[in-house]
Order: sequence, then structure tokens, then C-alpha cells
Amino acid sequence: MKRKLLAVGLAAALSCATCAQAELTLYYNPDGGACYHADAYCEAVHENYLPLDPFGASQLDEAPYALLTPCTCVLEARVPTLYYNAEGGSYYHTMANCAVVDDEYLPLTAFPASQLGQAPYASLLPCERCTQETHVYVYHNADGGRRYHSSPTCYTVDADYLPLQEIDVRDLPASGLEACDACVQRDQGMALPVAYFNPAGGAHYHEDPNCATVDAAYLPLSVLPGLLRGSEPFNRLTPCETCCK
Repeated sequence: MKRKLLAVGLAAALSCATCAQAELTLYYNPDGGACYHADAYCEAVHENYLPLDPFGASQLDEAPYALLTPCTCVLEARVPTLYYNAEGGSYYHTMANCAVVDDEYLPLTAFPASQLGQAPYASLLPCERCTQETHVYVYHNADGGRRYHSSPTCYTVDADYLPLQEIDVRDLPASGLEACDACVQRDQGMALPVAYFNPAGGAHYHEDPNCATVDAAYLPLSVLPGLLRGSEPFNRLTPCETCCK
């Protein structure tokens, strides 16, 4: 027998006070836009409609946002990325196959540059070879900003200071800048693969958009971008025991 998904809708999930955390901000064009975006200045949108209007991710099951589909900037989002040897490496690299690393440790493990100052990456030093050849940049407000960001248009920064200026990750220790909490959360989500869910009260996320455990009336399931999986209220969803390995 097919198991119906438990009816704990997105709105109900938000009532859990013990699970509260920062809500992810998304963007859309209220003048007929069909997609929601991760970036207020998404390159796929005509400049006449920029910057896009913000809304909270928890509103995706409400009008008018429920009809929006994720833009490629959500599904294929790219963040500044570094690499390291997870088996005891002492350096971070800007290339996954850095020539100074023994072949047995290649390719190196990727991690978002916004996590460079956090465990287990805080003690890593820059590779003297690849970080000189291939540069990875994050962004900051050169006019007195105290944090660095993985997006040049981070929504936590006043619009007067956007777009932000580049800074090489090698220069971060001397800069005294700290990672933007919102960017760290966003980047962690972007590292997750796309999943699927039932927006009409589903309690699980799925790897199969046509999972056999879901009532046919709810198929195919809606796309759940990795970007959203770590944010409210989607972080309440648990993996399906049938299709999630």
C-alpha cells in the first residue's frame, strides 16, 4: 500500500518555535516574472527589472510565489570554491587537481570559500603554487564593511554599497573580515543536490520525483533545490526511507 505523506504543511512547520532560524531570502520580478532567484541581480533577468523584489522562502507555497519555478541561478548556483585533502591536508587549494598534491589524494574535496575561517578549515594555509596561479575571490564593502560575502549582491548589505568589491581569499587573514552568516548558510545549501517534495503537506524529501510511496495525486513532486534544503521551513523535511539512499 502506498504511504501518504504526513500532512504537516509549510505554514504549520513554521510554528515550531524550537527550530527557528534565519529565513532564506529569494527574489522575483513582480511584473510577470516566472521564476524565483537566488540573486537580486540575476544575470538572466533584463536590467530593466533589477534589482528583483525579495520574499521569504517560507512563502513559496503562497500566492503569487507558488507558481514560480526555480531559475538556473538557484538550481545551478555557483559559489566561490576551495579544495583540500580531507585526509590530513594542511593547505587549501584553488584547483581540485593541484599538481603539488600526490595523485592518490586527487581530486581534492571541495568546500565553500565562505567557510575558510571555520572548522575544519580554519587551520588551512594557502597552497603557494595554485593560489598564485588560479585566484578565488569573495566580496566585501571596501567602505568600512566588516564581513566578506560569497555573493557581490548579498541581501544583507545596504543597496548603496552594491555591488561589492572583490578580495582574494589569500588576503582574508590580513583583512580582519569575518564571514557573512547569511552567505555561509546559503553556500551550505548550494552544496546539496536537488531533491523533490510535496508542497501540499509533505513531511519528507525524495530523490525520485515519482516516488512510489507518494499518492499519485501529488505526482510528480515539486523540485526542492539544494539551496532551500537547509533553510526554514524545508529543513524540517526528513529523507524518504524508500528512495533516499
